[in-house]
Amino acid sequence: ESRLEGYWELRSVSQVTIAGLTRVNYPVGNGHILRFNGSAIAVYADGELKDRGIYSVERLDSTQKQQSCLTPEQRQQFPYRIVSDSGPEFGPFRLQGDSLVVSSSCIGIDNAWQRVYKRIRVGRP
Repeated sequence: ESRLEGYWELRSVSQVTIAGLTRVNYPVGNGHILRFNGSAIAVYADGELKDRGIYSVERLDSTQKQQSCLTPEQRQQFPYRIVSDSGPEFGPFRLQGDSLVVSSSCIGIDNAWQRVYKRIRVGRP
């Protein structure tokens, strides 16, 4: 959880549909922010607070489904998930350098998605 601490800004969203793969890139300063502060998470869209809650990080076991239809190989690529008690919902994720990659729970099926966030500030405000 401490590795998530700080501010992350959305950089791209990819989605798989029957029609194919679409990708939308977002510029720096777009206002779509995830803020992790201790055990609290806040979600901003266009700079406005949209959702918040208390979260924890759970490791996905490569041998169990754990409320996910990811294959064992996909669970190795996305080994964690964010569990929120009352706030936003997230799929499996991985940290890759200064990027946070969040995926839908089912990769490779219709309406699967992936969001890439870039760390813009470390630590608490």
